[in-house]
Amino acid sequence: MFPTPQTKIKFCRVDMPEATKKRLEAKLYESLRKLPSEKWKMELGRRIKDSLDAGNEKGEGPWHCAVGTKFALNTTNKGNGFAHVMIGRYVHLVVWQTVEKVCMVNEDTDLTSFEDKVNTAVEKPHASA
Repeated sequence: MFPTPQTKIKFCRVDMPEATKKRLEAKLYESLRKLPSEKWKMELGRRIKDSLDAGNEKGEGPWHCAVGTKFALNTTNKGNGFAHVMIGRYVHLVVWQTVEKVCMVNEDTDLTSFEDKVNTAVEKPHASA
């Protein structure tokens, strides 16, 4: 089912600021008018992600977008950064924002104990049934 500019958009669940929701909705309608007929789901997801990332003024974590007719999704988001949208009767679009994790390690930090634990875990054979 290829969407047209007349395709109805329904927000099923939204947990984001109103300004972000409006930007998402505007980009959805704009993209539906200009989508190519081939690989349109991938192109729609890319356009939505790029639009939300571009509006990320506070430098918060990156946005992600999944578009499809049949998929399951289990994710953790940062809170106040999630939306599930129906495009027509069969296409789902889910966007979520994750927290950008930063790990600070000093040059003097001794990582040998960590490396030993990782190597030991990798070297252990798995018990066969």
